[in-house]
Amino acid sequence: MVEKRQHPLLALLFNHLVYAIFSFLIVTSMSGKWQIFFGMFFLILYLSGIYSYAHKAGWGHQKSYSVVKPHIKFPLAYALIAVCYVIVPLLLWLVLPYGTVYLLVLLWEAPFYFAHIIYHDGVVNFIAAGGFSALITVVTALGYLAGVKGFHLMALVHKLLYRPVETEETKKEQ
Repeated sequence: MVEKRQHPLLALLFNHLVYAIFSFLIVTSMSGKWQIFFGMFFLILYLSGIYSYAHKAGWGHQKSYSVVKPHIKFPLAYALIAVCYVIVPLLLWLVLPYGTVYLLVLLWEAPFYFAHIIYHDGVVNFIAAGGFSALITVVTALGYLAGVKGFHLMALVHKLLYRPVETEETKKEQ
């Protein structure tokens, strides 16, 4: 879900917003094991979007004609932005603990809803927020590094899932 026509901050913001809306509508309507299952599903989708964004940036930076050369500052900046999308609303909730703000923060944090970053009584779980922030940082760094090195995860998955069809001709050649 990387939008190349937009500024990187807006593209990450759009990605987060799309996942937040879908997560909020589906995950918050579930309970028990279904909530955890769908929460993990949307978290994996969310992390794959961040990975893909960083991978495309790294892939573009390593091209010979690129004016931007690969550097550690890019994945760190992308990770910082993604982590701010997790932490800033929680800090806003701590400063302004009102009902409307709570609902907006709950909507915004919906990709992580199943882990109860905000408990039902309004207390913020900073351990879960820190864990997700670390996970986002690692995924972003791995995506950028994979893009710079030219590693494509789907090519590896394709090799694992599909193998050439053996015919009589290929058996004779072996």
